Amino acid sequence: MDIYQHFRKEEHHFIDLVCEWKRLVTEQYAPKLTDFLTPREQQIVRSIVGNHDEVHVAFFGGSPSVERKRALLYPPYLQPNEDDFQLSLFSVRYPKKFVTLGHRDVLGALLSLGVKREKFGDIVIVEDVIQIVVAKEIAPFVQMNVTAIGKAKVLLEEQPLSKLLVVEEQWEEETFTVSSLRLDAILAQCFRISRQKAQALIEQSFAKVNWKTVDQAHMECREGDLFSLRGYGRCRLQAIVGQTKKRKMAHRCRKSKIKAGFSQNMSNDTYVHKMEVGHMPLTPLDIHNKEFSRGFRGYDEDEVNEFLDQVIKDYEMILREKKNSLKKK
Repeated sequence: MDIYQHFRKEEHHFIDLVCEWKRLVTEQYAPKLTDFLTPREQQIVRSIVGNHDEVHVAFFGGSPSVERKRALLYPPYLQPNEDDFQLSLFSVRYPKKFVTLGHRDVLGALLSLGVKREKFGDIVIVEDVIQIVVAKEIAPFVQMNVTAIGKAKVLLEEQPLSKLLVVEEQWEEETFTVSSLRLDAILAQCFRISRQKAQALIEQSFAKVNWKTVDQAHMECREGDLFSLRGYGRCRLQAIVGQTKKRKMAHRCRKSKIKAGFSQNMSNDTYVHKMEVGHMPLTPLDIHNKEFSRGFRGYDEDEVNEFLDQVIKDYEMILREKKNSLKKK
């Protein structure tokens, strides 16, 4: 069986790399620790290693909620622990009363050191608290050389991993229809912008698919893909529901809404991690699939379809507003 047939062409190089890691662990009977991997790369590693008797795999990036994690491929005799993943945590001290720092500012300062992105894990920002997870082998170098972020003077203070803030994203589920699986069509519907604007943002490299920057608006999307658009947020294509009566494809997506941060030693019960849309007797997909009988000299079909599209958008907005009002109560 061709292992590449289940993956995109641009992922083939990484697949070769994973196969090489697996071969080394099998032949040398010794563990292999990777750099930080994106969730998509972690998924690929899991699928390739599978339930192999001679090679096992574990992932860790500082806490269960982080996205970027190091993978440890190891022989069955080894029982890995957190120390095997070689992680360091830094907290950033800076003049919080006078400066506001964002994710791009911090990442820019780190990459200016000439170190590849894969050596850094998640950058966690909750209000004015900034934390950085880095590979332990470069931690002294990073701590010594990161003395400024933007125009602000900073100091990196090493902390135990137990101090890493846990960040959970809240997601809102929506259903929408598009004429194709092109990236620009998906982003336009998900973030409620015009298709032309989506194309322009993609061409400016403002869009990412599965944590990889893309610049081709015609890229075909798949179930499970995660999209991010600078300035708009993130969404995931959960499922392709089916085809509507107007021969459009109905999709179900989840949009990232709010992040809540808390220390790992705090109770998670005080935070809402997922937002569910309340039950309604009629859904936007029901409106799409509604068929009307034809009569002599009936209404113009295109005008009816355009009106239904507008009804669907307004109805989805009402659903969100109702959900938010119920949450406030």
